[in-house]
Amino acid sequence: MAWGYQKSFTVMHDDTVRRRVNCRDCLYYDNDDKSCQKRPLYLPIDGYNNWKKCEYFELDMTTSHYEEKSAQLEKMKHRGGRK
Repeated sequence: MAWGYQKSFTVMHDDTVRRRVNCRDCLYYDNDDKSCQKRPLYLPIDGYNNWKKCEYFELDMTTSHYEEKSAQLEKMKHRGGRK
């Protein structure tokens, strides 16, 4: 939060509060350089939903809210949204 006497502020990205699946939840996402380890992609803002069409997407078991995100993936598979 920035107050009136401060010249600037920093926005911190908190991955623990996200409950929707995105590229950051993939096993192949590299947090250090914000890229995909399987494809030559730079994904600075949660992957822009590229994970929905990615044939390499695997949900990382260490991601926050794993059970919810896993349920979202299963729901998409049943609707035909993912292979």
